[in-house]
Amino acid sequence: MRKANGSCSFCGIKAEDVELLISGPGSVFICADCVDVCVARIAEERAAAEAAGEARAESLEGLSLIHI
Repeated sequence: MRKANGSCSFCGIKAEDVELLISGPGSVFICADCVDVCVARIAEERAAAEAAGEARAESLEGLSLIHI
């Protein structure tokens, strides 16, 4: 597997310092650690929605979740 050049667009860590750097469109990259954080965050949001009795969308296509 070819190692990506660049750095994670989320945390800034360089490609040579991570186990896996996934390339997206253009020059966007995400490291495996940031993917893990995203997966955990999505699970938390889904659990909170279920606890509140909200229905969740079956598709995440086009989803933008921004918390400030």
